[in-house]
Amino acid sequence: MDKYSFCKKTVKEITAKITNNTASGRKISSARKTHADKQILVIITADINSQMLNELAKFRRYGIKVNLLLSKDVTSIINKDALCKKIGATNLYYEGKICAVDKMLVGVSLVIIAVSNLTFVSKLSQGIQDDLVSKVIYKTLASNKSVYMDAADIKNREITKNIELNKILDEQLSTAKKMGIKEIEISEYLMKTLKFYKVSANIKFDATRNKDLTSKRNYAREVITKSDISKVEDDIKILNISAGTIVTALARDIASRRGIKIIKK
Repeated sequence: MDKYSFCKKTVKEITAKITNNTASGRKISSARKTHADKQILVIITADINSQMLNELAKFRRYGIKVNLLLSKDVTSIINKDALCKKIGATNLYYEGKICAVDKMLVGVSLVIIAVSNLTFVSKLSQGIQDDLVSKVIYKTLASNKSVYMDAADIKNREITKNIELNKILDEQLSTAKKMGIKEIEISEYLMKTLKFYKVSANIKFDATRNKDLTSKRNYAREVITKSDISKVEDDIKILNISAGTIVTALARDIASRRGIKIIKK
């Protein structure tokens, strides 16, 4: 091998390493490379808690691009830069920033309203489009794109003593659902998004099944809780999980009761 060929080969190897590794030297997961074309728009209309923040931060581990849209009220009480850094957001939109709704939705097939409130639902159910968030939601629904909404704060609101007022608020939430909005819980953000995009990074099926209907599933989650075990079908008796996965004590107890064996690889 002459000197030129040797140098050329060396450059190719270095280029390949740079391409396949992050700046910190860790290899980029195949999920990021494979699913990087998947985009979601996350809308936040009220203050966000740490649990929700951690859930939203999980998307980038699976190569899902996250764009953020903040309501006017949120913009004044939240650190936008810190939020984007934590979640790994690709784009940030908010009231007051010049944003074309059509451009915001390019490449986005799923919108998640991570934090909603009564004001938002009330305006939505009445067809009011007086701010960026309401315009984006209406455009999304009109384009027949999917919208998931976390209604926990609305459902857990303090019930008033006015029966008619409570009835109106419940009806408004019901109207929003009839318009095409689907309800989602905080623990379902990642799972339902991966399912929507048909990404199997969360739960993978093995190609084979044993004659006794015992099947193996591979969980690529950081933590497995009792909720995860409860969702496993009755014929599943073996769960293969990565060595670094944490299994809660209650999850192990329920798995034991159901005869499910958890194996760490």
